[in-house]
Amino acid sequence: MSFERKRAGGELARKLLHVALALLLLVPLSPWYGQVATSAGFGGDAALSTYALLLVAALFVSTLRVRKPELRDSILRISREARRVVLQHVKSLGPLHEVVEGIEQALDRAEQGFFALVDAVERDYEKRYGYVAAICAAASVLASYALFGPAATARGILALAVVDPVASLLTLYLGGRRILKHNPVSVAASALAFSAALLAAGERPLRALLLGAAASLIELVSPEDNLTLPLGTAALSYLLELSGA
Repeated sequence: MSFERKRAGGELARKLLHVALALLLLVPLSPWYGQVATSAGFGGDAALSTYALLLVAALFVSTLRVRKPELRDSILRISREARRVVLQHVKSLGPLHEVVEGIEQALDRAEQGFFALVDAVERDYEKRYGYVAAICAAASVLASYALFGPAATARGILALAVVDPVASLLTLYLGGRRILKHNPVSVAASALAFSAALLAAGERPLRALLLGAAASLIELVSPEDNLTLPLGTAALSYLLELSGA
């Protein structure tokens, strides 16, 4: 596999993971989430608490990644040893050698595949400085919710899920002359894709177009769009709602 194909495959995997994680950030905003929290006896704002915990978790994992880079190998070694002890015990209980060996090989392959995926999506700077993008996304969503409320926050999260992946992948696969980070086609396509997603969610056409254009420009000029894109889009959505546009 050539370097360019490997790079493109890694970027595609990264962006698919990015979309999945971004869409999961919408879960605390759903009505049933608060209902479940209330039923469980939680009296506070479930979404706000969840986003705060996610930020703390992102900071904790990122700190471990930087301060204890050997921790993953230690966990992997302990996991393998524990699994082998259990499987050896199962073998001693009866004539299950082939079955147990098949299970062990399958688990080894799954483990190797998982860490190969992690290596593929993890950027070099994340290995040195931690998961900055995840921290920025969690902080941006938390700030959006605290400042602008759930409706605006949902639009910011949707921008994170749509604008960045569309612009980045189109720029990678189409190439061409760039304006800052992306080529003009990628910028326009990401704006239209976000506008279409907003329209599908019930947004008014003019507001959807304004938010789509603004989100695309924010992503284009931002050095860390995971921080600025959700918060900027949420702020604009909030202002448009106040103005009645």
